[in-house]
Amino acid sequence: MVGASIAYGLAAEGVRVGILAAEDSDFSASRGNFGMISISNKGFNNLAYFRLSYASSRLWPEFADTLREQTGIDPAFDLKGKIYLSVGDAEFAAHTEKVAEYARRVGADYRHDILNQAAYRRKPSA
Repeated sequence: MVGASIAYGLAAEGVRVGILAAEDSDFSASRGNFGMISISNKGFNNLAYFRLSYASSRLWPEFADTLREQTGIDPAFDLKGKIYLSVGDAEFAAHTEKVAEYARRVGADYRHDILNQAAYRRKPSA
């Protein structure tokens, strides 16, 4: 998916490209991530990589619109996030701190909700 996206961008700029693909059964990033763009568990110890992943996630909605318009195929892009389940208070506290650190690294634009069980039960459904 990443290679095809890069090839698409280069071709849009007039560069002649070719794509070599492995077998469908090979474990690749696209297959392993199911097309998911993840920023919440990538690059925690590499700030430049984390920021690149975050910036990519912000560019995808426009790219998805372009793909839909040009191909008639809806890539079903959805930027709703993830759910992590914590087992116990210590794991919940550790995860809460990690997400807070992500927010500090990116800034105010990093949207997230952290709910413990009681807060989740009080939250109105969407």
